[in-house]
Formats: sequence, C-alpha cells, structure tokens
Amino acid sequence: MKIIVVRVGDVKLYPPTISLMNIICVLGYECVLVTTGDSRGVEKALNESMTIDYIDYSYEESKALVFKAIDRLRIEKMLWKAIDNHYNTDCILWVMSDVTIKHLSYRLLNYKYVLHMDELNDGIYYTPRFKQLKMDARKLGNNAVAVVVPEYNRAHITKAWWELDRLPYVMPNKPYVNENEFKQNGISDQAQSVLDKLEGKKIILYQGGLGKERPIYKFVEAVEELENYAFIIMSGDYSEYSSKGYKNCYFIDYMSPPMHLNVTARAYIGIVTYVPTPGQNSVLNALYCAPNKIYEYARYGVPIIGNDIPGLRSVVNEYRNGVIVSELTKEEVKKKILKINESYEGYSKKSKGLYESCDNEKTVKEIIRMSMD
Repeated sequence: MKIIVVRVGDVKLYPPTISLMNIICVLGYECVLVTTGDSRGVEKALNESMTIDYIDYSYEESKALVFKAIDRLRIEKMLWKAIDNHYNTDCILWVMSDVTIKHLSYRLLNYKYVLHMDELNDGIYYTPRFKQLKMDARKLGNNAVAVVVPEYNRAHITKAWWELDRLPYVMPNKPYVNENEFKQNGISDQAQSVLDKLEGKKIILYQGGLGKERPIYKFVEAVEELENYAFIIMSGDYSEYSSKGYKNCYFIDYMSPPMHLNVTARAYIGIVTYVPTPGQNSVLNALYCAPNKIYEYARYGVPIIGNDIPGLRSVVNEYRNGVIVSELTKEEVKKKILKINESYEGYSKKSKGLYESCDNEKTVKEIIRMSMD
C-alpha cells in the first residue's frame, strides 16, 4: 500500500503533517509527499524512507485574488502530473487542508482519498472573502475514505456543517518524531544562548503564532513580577512584544519542526491561549482549538495554563494536566503559576498521561484498513 500525502504550502510550517508521514513510514507503508517548492528542506524532519516530489512552484497566500486564481490552475496541473507519476490501484491520496483540496479540484472524486483538515471549516471555499465561491463539501466528504480532524468537538461540528454520513476521525496534533535524530541536530545558536542565560530559572514558554487571536500580554506581565521565573516567546514574529521593553521576557526565532522541541523540553509551564476573532476561519475554530503545543508540552510533562474556552477546559478537566484562567488578568495568572508550582510533580505526571493517551498510529492503521475494504 502506498500513501501519497499532498500539501500545498510549506510543510515545514505544519508539524501535524510531518508527524502523519513519519507514522505512515513507521507502520511500514510506502509514503510519498507531493508538495510545492516552498517545502524544500522538510526532508530533514522526515523518515529517511520518504519519497518527496516537489513541484516547481511556491504557494503565496498573500497574492491578489486574480493572481491566486491563475496560480490555482497552474498548481493543479503540476500536482496532478506529480500524483499520477506515483499513483496506482493500491494507493490512497491523503489530502492535507482545505487549501490543498481547492487546488486539486473535483478530479479528486476519481481517486481513493482522505481529507485531513487543519482548521474548523464550515465549507471549502475558493476564497474566504467570497463565500458564494465554494466547493461541494458534502460531496467531497462523503466520497472520501475518511475525513480527519484534530479535535472531538470539531468532528461533530464538521459532520453537521458538511452533512456527512459518518463522523470524522479525530487525530490530535501530537508530535511524532525520532527523539535521537532531532537532538543530534541541536537548536539555533540564538536559542541556546537564551537557554544558557536562563539556567536555573523556571521557564514559562509560549510557542507558536501570535496576533489578536492569541494574546499573551497578561501572561508576560505576570511573570515580570515573579522571582526565579522567566518568560520565553518562541515565534516567527514577536516584534509586538519585543518592542515593549520587558525585563524578564526573552525571544527565540521560529525553528523548523521538530527542532523547536529542544526548547519545549526546557519549559516549566506552557502557555496556551485563544480568543475567538473574526477572520478567514469560523470563530468556533478558536473556541474548539486543537493546538500542536498542547501535545508538545505534554511530551515533556510540561503542565499548561490556558484561558477559559471549551477546547482547553475540556482537556484540562479530563486530564488535569494544568489549570484554566477563568479571568485573564495579571493577578489571576500569577495565582495559577504558583498553584502549579505547589503541586508540580502531579501536574507533570498528568501531562505525560495526556500524551500517552493519544494513539494516532492506531487511527492511521484503521483508516488505511478501511480503504482496503
């Protein structure tokens, strides 16, 4: 059995896609990645048995609509040429994200395929600005071998929105990497310098994107007033925070996964926060969040502090791997940090329990087995 994973856009920015491909390889299946040219370099994070076929085109989300429409046609032609070079009757296309679906078009219906969604999408739109221009999610979803989402509530919401016959599979965004391999590659000099400087400090870490949907000001301000603690922001663009002159906040540039986990492993507490904000995705996407960082923290037994939304409260209520800040204020955050510190070993143990509870290998096996029926 051969699995062709298809992704438009830089795969290095999507750790769950990397984890999926490593699982497929470890399970003993042949795995081929077909992706755009901006993904070059991702092979460093992948199983050595992987085959990668880069099309000679890079995807740019920020282009004007008319140019994106032209790009879509060009990318579609290149993707299908690459796919058909690898496809046979004993094969599944594993299609990552709504962006990739729209670049493959309805030709997908002639193949055996899985739809794996990153975000909570109420439809599959050619462009989110014009909701009238959308694909038939009901048809595409019900003709798939499986639809996959990263969170339980998202599965039920997607089933309802897309009018699916079956509930989507849930595959949480748990990292799947070779521990020894990425440790040998180390981390950036900048990251190492920051970690050396904070030796002996209890590190409160925020890793990931920033913006209106993910405000962390109150967390940073709380740590400013705590002795023996330090706050690290590891992100692609942290200028909004670095310009504020915080004395106890440090910054590390984005590193391609899984190298960033070398920093994650040094954290004492991890921060996860989402505020529903109107944008390209439904506001429910933030309420029922499914962040990679929950499982990345859990991998190293790092307890979390999250804000009060269903996607975070449900995890904390079930696994007791951290605490929820009911009111996002500096004083409340300080109390929660100290609460975790008082019973740290218990929270850390529960965090590892969350990580161990997730068996994505089993889910991938089940989906592949279904495709053979």
